[in-house]
Amino acid sequence: MIAAAGLSAIGQIQAGAAQSRAAKYNSALDEQNAAVSRSQAAADADIQKRESYRRMGAIRAAYGAAGITTEGSPLDVLTNSAEMAELDRQNIIYKGEVRATGYENDAALERARGKAAMTAGYFGAASSLLKGGAGAAGMMGGGAAGGGMTAATTSWDSGYGSAIGPGAAY
Repeated sequence: MIAAAGLSAIGQIQAGAAQSRAAKYNSALDEQNAAVSRSQAAADADIQKRESYRRMGAIRAAYGAAGITTEGSPLDVLTNSAEMAELDRQNIIYKGEVRATGYENDAALERARGKAAMTAGYFGAASSLLKGGAGAAGMMGGGAAGGGMTAATTSWDSGYGSAIGPGAAY
């Protein structure tokens, strides 16, 4: 019984350690995904910025070909286009940051799961050992001949022929 309890305890610790390692791995992946999300957002924002410069240049070229000066309403159109392009760029970066924050939150959750798995493994091991020890003690000293409480009388038998408890003569 004690050997079985020991093996069970080892199994509990190993299971907790395996779950902890898996959680650490998942946490590392989430951290990498956060970094990739930020990098991708920055690259997409750069692409958007270049594209907006190209569009602004095309607008200026069209104004020039039509003989329109970049004053008054045409200037307002260019300014508005530039502002919208910058807003688009910032939205791309913001969305990447939101995704990255989500990954970082997942990573923190995985780290907490890993710690909880290790703790559960240790508590499971302790429980197995305590159950095994209690079972072994019950097998060794639980009978009336060895001293201890008997299930039938709920009296304490000292092992010397005199019972102490309900209904015992004193």
